[in-house]
Amino acid sequence: MELVKCEKVGCEVPSRAQIVIEGVVDKKNKEPEGPFAEFSGYYSPSEPMPMMQVKRIVRRSDAVYRTVIGGSMEHIALNNVGREATMYDALKKAVPGVVDVYLPPFGCGFIPFLSVRKEYVMMAKNALLAAMSVHPVVKYAVVVDEDVNIRDEREVLWAIATRSGGDQDIIVVPAAFNHGLDPASLGGFVNKIGMDATFPPDKAKLFKKVEYMATPDI
Repeated sequence: MELVKCEKVGCEVPSRAQIVIEGVVDKKNKEPEGPFAEFSGYYSPSEPMPMMQVKRIVRRSDAVYRTVIGGSMEHIALNNVGREATMYDALKKAVPGVVDVYLPPFGCGFIPFLSVRKEYVMMAKNALLAAMSVHPVVKYAVVVDEDVNIRDEREVLWAIATRSGGDQDIIVVPAAFNHGLDPASLGGFVNKIGMDATFPPDKAKLFKKVEYMATPDI
């Protein structure tokens, strides 16, 4: 990336930047900041934060300023794109049978849906444990077979209803590190739960998902 030096501070910035604000952060001088609308759908509490002494502002004559509405689906969806990719890469290395990862926006990033192609009996549980450790935001994780569309929450709930059998398919990780902005956390810690909604190999042979013929065009 091509960089240029700032005039008022000893930093470099991208030469193609739209707007550049040069300044110095004064750690001793703090003022209340917030509350802000957060990805969880709640307001974060107001906290004292360091002030920035602005030295210079420069911008292009036709500068584009882009922001995101805090706490909105836009906010959550944009966050989830990067997290999905990070989770997929990490999970694929730990559990090669992982097929796909989806963070539904309504879950605020706390709940990933995982799709796996089972190669051994406990693989789904290994995927759950890996998912809960990849990113501190993850609080619940659900793993389903690859014939379940993880981008359709109705199919995921159907898999939970018909392929999970209670405590034998639930993993609880007590007092695990979590995101500080999770309203349910206690001091930044929460009990994480993984749900295995996959069929064991023997049951997968007995129960086949119902399929319907395509409706012919008239």
